[in-house]
Amino acid sequence: MQTLKYVIGKDYRPLTPLEAKTSSSNQIDYGNNPNWIQGRQYEDSLRQVFIELTYDDGTPYDLTGTNLIFEGILPDGEHRIIDNSHTVFYDDPTSGKVRFDLPAPAFAVAGQYKQAFFRVTKGYKNLATLEFKFEVLADWVISGLQPRDYISPLEDFFNQINDELLSDKNKLQQVVDDFKTEVNGLYTTLKTQSDSMSSLLDSLNQRIEIIEQKIKDNDLFTYKEAETFKTSIQNMIEADLNSYEYHGLRNLMLKDDVPGVLEKLKDFAEKIDTSKMNILFIPDIHYTGKINDPDVRYATAGPAVIQMVRNLSLLDNKIDAVFVGGDQIHGNEFFSAPDIVLNKWRNTEVANTIFSAFPTSDVFFTEGNHDNGSVWTLDKDLVLTQDELEEIYHVNNPTFDEHRLGFFAYKDYPQKQTRLITINMYENPTSFDGNNKLIHPTSVQSILTASQLNSLVNALKSVPDGYKVLIQGHSAPQGYSINPSTKKVGKDNTGLRDEKYINHDVLNAILSGYANKRAVSVTGTDSEFPVSISTDFSNAKGTLVGLVVGHYHYDGDMDIKDGVRLWNRICFIPENRMVVSATDGTLKDPSNRYAVDVISLDASTITFNRFHVGSDDTTKYTGAGRTMTYEY
Repeated sequence: MQTLKYVIGKDYRPLTPLEAKTSSSNQIDYGNNPNWIQGRQYEDSLRQVFIELTYDDGTPYDLTGTNLIFEGILPDGEHRIIDNSHTVFYDDPTSGKVRFDLPAPAFAVAGQYKQAFFRVTKGYKNLATLEFKFEVLADWVISGLQPRDYISPLEDFFNQINDELLSDKNKLQQVVDDFKTEVNGLYTTLKTQSDSMSSLLDSLNQRIEIIEQKIKDNDLFTYKEAETFKTSIQNMIEADLNSYEYHGLRNLMLKDDVPGVLEKLKDFAEKIDTSKMNILFIPDIHYTGKINDPDVRYATAGPAVIQMVRNLSLLDNKIDAVFVGGDQIHGNEFFSAPDIVLNKWRNTEVANTIFSAFPTSDVFFTEGNHDNGSVWTLDKDLVLTQDELEEIYHVNNPTFDEHRLGFFAYKDYPQKQTRLITINMYENPTSFDGNNKLIHPTSVQSILTASQLNSLVNALKSVPDGYKVLIQGHSAPQGYSINPSTKKVGKDNTGLRDEKYINHDVLNAILSGYANKRAVSVTGTDSEFPVSISTDFSNAKGTLVGLVVGHYHYDGDMDIKDGVRLWNRICFIPENRMVVSATDGTLKDPSNRYAVDVISLDASTITFNRFHVGSDDTTKYTGAGRTMTYEY
């Protein structure tokens, strides 16, 4: 049997990084988690998991009076398991040992769970969340179990009704009484967390009263009525799962970090036209944790950014995808060798927060020049590798049916006749010289490899007829007005001046060839990263809408090069407003936040719907207003 071992106080793994509100980030181990479960589709209570909890000193964790709840999001990313009915205390609770028999609905979908953990509660208080990796192997022989939301108290109740209680009025009354007690307990637990869940349980109580009255009137509660009752409850649960309040509950807690922002976000969400293709664009987050460092302009983006991303979860069910535009972290964490762990933690914290905030939307991450830390240091022991970044952002393999090559990815949306593409402008290899210094820092070099460029050609040549194509990258290819070929080379924070844009001319030729539906024959000029493209887009389908980038921290009007449109958007918290006090880390203007766009596409136009809280002075944002629409 599988045994999961947890040390309370040492390797406690919170549901998301920010759940550990009172812990230091350096004390939380998000490295290799030895706890995992693997099962086969359609198993039913055969997969028993033994759990052992101890303290740091090896003494057992006392489970007396506690409840163990299994919670998870199935591999399809849509259905949930909440089960407190299969816990077995097979030993003395003071021994810290417990068994859990996983139910059949937990094995309905093959693949890896988006998230799985056991929640330990006592007296309606959360004591610990015990996270583990959960994989379900496919069963191609047997089929028939349909994925669905599984909430054990309701399932138990319905099973009792369907199996034996229709013919026995007294037993039905007892079940009703017991279920009322259970509902009241659940009501007490969740009342302080979500008004919407409270409304749901109020409605459940009303329906129980209807059943009671039927019993008193000797009016038989028929199987058909039971099915109708079950369907109505399931519809209510589904509606609640899609509600704003539920998203806020799952993402720990929504908060008016700027007074009135939640209502403004809800109002903004309601105005989104869901008949169009909608992409939330979050550029240049620059998350960091050095609150009192006067050299870090983004200091308070630590707590601010995480709360802002949580609040953006209110848009989740109104959008189709999320573009996260690179420079997720600022990267200025290198003051001693252990700080590489802190830099990795920053990337991980932002990634996990965004994934949890947008569970029903496809999240396209791209890599920025700051994310590996090489803007600030070239030391081998301090720079994150390309492999480490790909693992942190889960871009090693497809996660939402996209085609993928590392950070390069594309996916089709047939109902909206759209193909979204993400380009990695920083494929720089992680290689070092004899002094253990990074050879190709992202601070001054942007490298595109032949592998990605050929993948882009294939992606453009396979666009279905009538589709529109929108591309995201962190920064503009060289040659546009914001990144001209004659750009004066400055000095980065490491002292380097050797600025290089390798194979950007090849990228521009490919994009222009596709936009103008013509043949392309181009060879790169860099011998270290050779590439030669010869292809013909004359018969290619679809229309290139353009490129959307960040990096430059200001809003720009549409820029066109050889028929290819490009739009640059300001950073998540506008840079010129993020002046920080060196003594207490407070924002100069804490109300000026949330520079994000919902990009809407229809058959002939692209619209940037800006959500922003703060100054209405649009002169702060060069060439841009709140909403901009362009024909393509």
